[in-house]
Amino acid sequence: MVASFLLLTVVVPATSTLVDSGGRVSAIVAAYPQQVQVLQTVDPATLATLHAHPASRTAAAKAVSEIAAGLAIGPAQAAARLKSVSAVPAADLAYLSANAAKVAQAAKDNPRQWQTWWWICFLGQLAFIPSVFVMAGHWNPRKARAAEREHERMVARELAQLQGARPDLQTQARPS
Repeated sequence: MVASFLLLTVVVPATSTLVDSGGRVSAIVAAYPQQVQVLQTVDPATLATLHAHPASRTAAAKAVSEIAAGLAIGPAQAAARLKSVSAVPAADLAYLSANAAKVAQAAKDNPRQWQTWWWICFLGQLAFIPSVFVMAGHWNPRKARAAEREHERMVARELAQLQGARPDLQTQARPS
């Protein structure tokens, strides 16, 4: 049972990513939808250059052209949108840059990974179904209870015989 849970994280790793990082990424996207849309249109290398050198006119011009092309808007609107990204806290921007791509990939991969897990479970069932026919015990609860009562009666008879055969056991068992 434990092995199956350990195997689950190997077969369905997207779930861990979604649970660990997905909530915060979703919260940031919900809080700053337009800014995130702008960030998605800019090349990550351009964003890295802008982050390292905020005063770089070359990087800013490249970002504005990428935003204008990606959102089909004019350069003035693109510049305003780029400026709106400054409203997003630096910690949230850093978290998005570190985790957004992983979360997006995990969301894409998750259904296929669960399908793989389903097939593993199905094959496990096929492997263990034949063992049902060699299992010991009763399948009917009424017969199982009757067998248990019979076993209890047998144990009681044997205990009575043991106590009857050795009277010294009766005296030793009782505290004086």
